[in-house]
Amino acid sequence: MRPTLTRRMQVLLDDERYERLAVRAETTGSSIGALIRNAIDIAYPRARLTPREAADRLLAAEPMEVEDWPVMKRQIRDEMFGVDDVASGDSGGAVFSIPPYSFTPSGATIRTVTPAVG
Repeated sequence: MRPTLTRRMQVLLDDERYERLAVRAETTGSSIGALIRNAIDIAYPRARLTPREAADRLLAAEPMEVEDWPVMKRQIRDEMFGVDDVASGDSGGAVFSIPPYSFTPSGATIRTVTPAVG
C-alpha cells in the first residue's frame, strides 16, 4: 500500500545537483520527487519493524512457488559456498573444505578447527 503524500516542502539545489536528478529522472522514467523520496528512504531508513508488523507483512505476502527440499538445499549450498559440483553429487566422492566446514556429496559436516599455538 502506497503512503498518501500529504507534506509539501521546498528544497533549493545548485545547478549541478538538479541536472543530475533531471538526467536520472529522464533515463529511469521517474519523477524528480520520486528520486528524492527514494534517496531519503536509503539515507534514513525506517525503524525496524515490530514483530507484529513483520508477521503481518509475512502473512499478507502472496504465496510463492518453491522447489522441493533437495533442490532448494542444493541451491542454498551453491549460493552460500559455491560448491555446485559437490551439492549436485558430481564430485566423485571428493571432499571439499572451506574451514571449518567439509562438504561431501552427502551433505555438510562441521569440522573442529584448532588454532595453531605458536
